[in-house]
Amino acid sequence: MDLMEFSSVRAAAEELSDEPWSRLVLAAGSQEPVGLFDVVDPEEWGRSIESNFVRQFQFLALMLPFRSRNLLEQPKVLSFAGGATNRATTHYSAYTVSKIASIKMTELLAAEYLDVAFSILGPGWVKTKIHEATVEAGAMAGKNFHETIRHLKENDFFPMDRVVDAVNWIMNAPPEAVSGRNFSAVHDPWGSDSLIRALLDDEDMYKLRRAGNDRFE
Repeated sequence: MDLMEFSSVRAAAEELSDEPWSRLVLAAGSQEPVGLFDVVDPEEWGRSIESNFVRQFQFLALMLPFRSRNLLEQPKVLSFAGGATNRATTHYSAYTVSKIASIKMTELLAAEYLDVAFSILGPGWVKTKIHEATVEAGAMAGKNFHETIRHLKENDFFPMDRVVDAVNWIMNAPPEAVSGRNFSAVHDPWGSDSLIRALLDDEDMYKLRRAGNDRFE
């Protein structure tokens, strides 16, 4: 599937629509273009948002009608978040905006489709080819270039098998606890009953929210 062409996205959805699905994972991602907002190619900046966000959720829209209607196995959808959820990470604006939009879309879809559980997972620093964009960008990546080189030299990455474990936990957790939520494979105590209880007790937990609302009340 070519995420830059909607016709390719539609063709892929049609090819996969032969049988009902119960689990769907959206794992595509690219950090390009890397650089300050007014330095990178504006057209490439827009294409990045298309591939990192728009096309993936268009694919999901095309696949939703073919979800399983088995009442004993609620369908679940998982996508992947990135860094900068709680801060401004410079030089990666298109990628970051796409991930923030994906987090909010996860919550919106969870509210619109109560028969499907939508979740999103931040995997942390994982050794994948996504870091090639930063290495190739060099100084355009700012201080993150040196941090990426350090991770590569020291092989300092979050284990992929732990990411897979987090994915499997979300896919098997109670839908009412995980739907609409943004999880961190690195920092969250996933796998614990205490997290499930906390999520069920707080509808705002692990969602995008403005902070400091009650400061002047």
